[in-house]
Amino acid sequence: MSYPIGMLTLPDQQLEIHLADQEDTNLICQMLIEAAEWMISQGINQWNPEQFTRDEILSYFEYREIYLIYANTEPAAMFTLQQSDPDYWGMRNSKGYNYLHRLTVRRNFSNAGLGAYIVEWAAERTRESGRKGLRLDCLAQNLKLNSFYQRLGFRYMGTALKNGREYNLYEQWELPEGSQDHDPVDFVYFNEKDFHLLQSWSASEAFQLQWAGGRWSYPLTEEDMRAYIEDANFPWKSDRLIFKVIHRLSREIIGHISLTQIDRKNRSARISRVILGDPTFRGRGIGKAMIVEMLRIGFQALNLHRITLGVFDFNRPAIQVYLSTGFKKEGLMREKTLYRNEYWSMIEMSMLRNEWEELYGEDR
Repeated sequence: MSYPIGMLTLPDQQLEIHLADQEDTNLICQMLIEAAEWMISQGINQWNPEQFTRDEILSYFEYREIYLIYANTEPAAMFTLQQSDPDYWGMRNSKGYNYLHRLTVRRNFSNAGLGAYIVEWAAERTRESGRKGLRLDCLAQNLKLNSFYQRLGFRYMGTALKNGREYNLYEQWELPEGSQDHDPVDFVYFNEKDFHLLQSWSASEAFQLQWAGGRWSYPLTEEDMRAYIEDANFPWKSDRLIFKVIHRLSREIIGHISLTQIDRKNRSARISRVILGDPTFRGRGIGKAMIVEMLRIGFQALNLHRITLGVFDFNRPAIQVYLSTGFKKEGLMREKTLYRNEYWSMIEMSMLRNEWEELYGEDR
């Protein structure tokens, strides 16, 4: 039978974490089948109850550690860890990481936020073992689940096709302590619940034009923003990836950024609609971190060749940020945008993949 190896402390209770053995096979089967049946009832096409046979679970013990979480004597959740995952990660696979699979929380415990505590425990165990970080995958079409992992500090690394379905690959990765020059931030898919933030941050027509461009009306309408997020955030096919920026320590939503005009044939994209909406976070290196992360997603995760952006020539602070990340000026689009009775000129900037690799390296 399983035996306890640690504790999981929630605000209102403590749970025991057990390392399972083969005597727990029937329980593990039952929990996974329950989860699969619930997913089907919710229209989530991720797991099939028939796949979780006793022989299938027994095979897990050959290459995975299986963990059971108990509330008193009641099994509440489970997950597995393994040290390699070529099936999903392919050429990106590395034995320096732990790979999280089969995270399952039983319905009686689904409202306790238990999943997030489990992931953090798995990440801490990964760090204690001296491994580089924790990796996982999730069904790409499930935007809610993707956002859940993004909120926990996981960054998008690519999309894998397996059994005819797309799975987004994520890695929880942290710079060594003391090496960051800004507060850590997380990039989470922007959705309709966030519309009010962009509306509140657009203090004037001129300011909105600077960060959002001229395609949106002023003041911002729900119709414009619904069109903006329609069909977005499916990395293998969308032409837009749209993120809100969350300050990790305070959990405040402080900004917005998007990677748009994704052209897979020519392997190019454009960084757009960049704003740090909360002025108290400006001048702290976060704006630069936002640009750097879009570059990483574009070049590393999407395998692009060229990324561009545009900035009005009078916006000196933004120009300095973009130059500091490695963007190069390509030219000036003279008097491109009309604002009331005044024309504004725009500087076009770009970065190529080889320039990014020289500055940041593919493993960043």
